[in-house]
Amino acid sequence: MFVVSALMMASYGVWSSSFALYALKINDGLEANTMEYGIMMAFIAIGALIGSELISRHRLHARGFILICLSSICIFLLPISCIFSKNKILIIIMIFIYGISLSAWNIVAVSYRQKFIPHHIFGRINGVYRTVSWGFMPIGALVGAGIVEKFDYQAAFGISALISIFQIFALPLMKNIQRQYQ
Repeated sequence: MFVVSALMMASYGVWSSSFALYALKINDGLEANTMEYGIMMAFIAIGALIGSELISRHRLHARGFILICLSSICIFLLPISCIFSKNKILIIIMIFIYGISLSAWNIVAVSYRQKFIPHHIFGRINGVYRTVSWGFMPIGALVGAGIVEKFDYQAAFGISALISIFQIFALPLMKNIQRQYQ
């Protein structure tokens, strides 16, 4: 789970550092004004709030691993949409879906850790998990900014998507761990 989460946060870091510049860029970006950019980014939170309510209510009907897989696919689709579209509405929809996928990820990941990690070491493991996963976001942002500086936004979004593919390929590790504890 550490690996998958670290890859997810690195992908988001690369995307977020690139997206801020891409959204506001004239000619080869979305040409958003600062208010539109703020609204776009607010849709991550709106998606996360709605997602947390939907996922909490319907999690009993969907297996956690399936939600993690769907979340990982949505996380992959966000930078892909930025590569192929300059349509602000489509990008807002993808950002909203990304917010929902973050809620699904968080609900399942926290539940998973609570279920399988022994109580006496839970705090330590949870601390390491959060440090590793959240630590990869600024590393990804640094990488993304460097890619944009040296190449362009499309290259940074491509790297973000590539990191997300690695995340998707790492998902079977989580399935194997889940099987061991059932």
